[in-house]
Amino acid sequence: MLNSQDNSVAFSSFEFKPVSNGLQVTYNMASDKDSAVNGPQGDTPYASVTVSYILSDGVMDVKVNCGDIKVSDGYALEKINLLSYFGAEKDFSEGDFILLPDGSGSLMMSDSKSDYPEKSFKVYGSDPAVKDVAENESKINASALLGFFRNEAAKQRFCGSYYKGRYHSLGGFGSKKQR
Repeated sequence: MLNSQDNSVAFSSFEFKPVSNGLQVTYNMASDKDSAVNGPQGDTPYASVTVSYILSDGVMDVKVNCGDIKVSDGYALEKINLLSYFGAEKDFSEGDFILLPDGSGSLMMSDSKSDYPEKSFKVYGSDPAVKDVAENESKINASALLGFFRNEAAKQRFCGSYYKGRYHSLGGFGSKKQR
């Protein structure tokens, strides 16, 4: 199994270039550093995937041109995951937190231990799809994965902000030690 973060980024075998309104990143993935940096070496599994991140009209488009994907002979690419849940998280580790865009920002420590297998957070605003929300609010039990302003989980982080109603990415991935 190849993993872009553990292999491509850790082995410094990724490439990026600015494109109009965004960024294009090519992840060169292999199970060892030599193959990741220099391309396929013998029977070592190797894959190269280019991902485009484009901001347009206040929307972030993430695209993969499947025609540009390169995979070692005898191997197949089965699945591509792009930032699971786009920054929303349900499994937290010690030291993880969420910065919610509430006023000047609310810090929610998400690593607290409890007897409950899942965490539930209040969702802002009412749900227009639910009839008579005000009257039946106590009867509504819905959980949600939230897109965060900042999320720090499993030694990785993702940051973003809103300016005049538009989302702007401020950061990406990395170890907490790299802050």
